[in-house]
Amino acid sequence: MTYSLDIHFQEKNNAPICSKIFVKFSTRDDKLSTYITPNCLSISEIEEQIDRLHKELDNLLQKAKRKYKK
Repeated sequence: MTYSLDIHFQEKNNAPICSKIFVKFSTRDDKLSTYITPNCLSISEIEEQIDRLHKELDNLLQKAKRKYKK
């Protein structure tokens, strides 16, 4: 399973661009909690997942910067 975030841009006539970050892929448990990482069994695994999320958010920020510059 891939865990992923994405960004959505909404543009309406003569209105400022509106953007939101959403969970594109995730897993849920029986209590309907949403998880954006797999189970991590060590500090190195959770560090890897946190680094991945940082990179993903940095990429979304770059996308937003390009969009808002238009």
